[in-house]
Amino acid sequence: MDIDIMQIRNLVGDVDAEQIKFVDSFICDKLGLFIPSVGPCYYAISKDHTHPSYSFILNFDDHCQVDIGGKLIMSIPGKLSAISPDITHHEVLTGNFARYIAILIDKEFFEQQLDEYSIQVKKVFNAESFDIKNDLKALLKDFMCEYENKMPCYKELLDAISLRITHSIIRTVYDFRTPKEESSNRIIIDKVIEYIHSHYDEKLDVKTLSDIASLSPSHFSRLFKQNTEKSPMSYLIETRLEKSKKLLISGDFTVTDIAYKTGFSSSSHFANLFTERFEVTPSEFRKSLQ
Repeated sequence: MDIDIMQIRNLVGDVDAEQIKFVDSFICDKLGLFIPSVGPCYYAISKDHTHPSYSFILNFDDHCQVDIGGKLIMSIPGKLSAISPDITHHEVLTGNFARYIAILIDKEFFEQQLDEYSIQVKKVFNAESFDIKNDLKALLKDFMCEYENKMPCYKELLDAISLRITHSIIRTVYDFRTPKEESSNRIIIDKVIEYIHSHYDEKLDVKTLSDIASLSPSHFSRLFKQNTEKSPMSYLIETRLEKSKKLLISGDFTVTDIAYKTGFSSSSHFANLFTERFEVTPSEFRKSLQ
């Protein structure tokens, strides 16, 4: 039997070559990458199968659906979903070709690396989704290139890259952040805050702000709240309301003018938010200053 099939079985389970004929495989002893290319993985769609290894799916669209214990879970583009060893599940065909990379990591190897973090309770994953670390896609690409090119010492390099992939995933699913990452995150969020204070009068949404941070909307929103204790839109509204107070104090503009100058869609929307925040209407606030 081909050594690749043996390695694949060690990670995937009792699979045969026919079941993965439409799957591109990149493997070393402890880790494998599996990418459906022109058709589905027939092992993946086999009902209630398991893997002896940890399975992580990097999704590129929302076409992949996974059944775990009768619960149907839809993939989220750009996120990493995780399934622990020996969890029964199967992919459900939807009629749309699902694009993803399946990352299977040897159970013993993964848990050995996890032990380095002094984890008190190991998680059991049932297709939960996580935001990926910035380095993961580049590491996956490096792994595939080394496997395909088979240059001198490629096996040693595959082992080294698989170690980095494993730690990137551990730090993702257990939400480990280094001090350097924390500082980097603050710089990113400060950049967005500066943008908000300069463009609060424009039409802004989470997608626009996350693009400035070069992050996915969900990852950006989570980081923003961690750093400010407010959601991006709450912070934007708070900024607009504080700017509106200064304009009301100046007395140079009508309430309607101020609403539009501070980025609100209408004077009534502005008045409602102002009253909710400061417990007086904009007009009452202005009168209180006279």
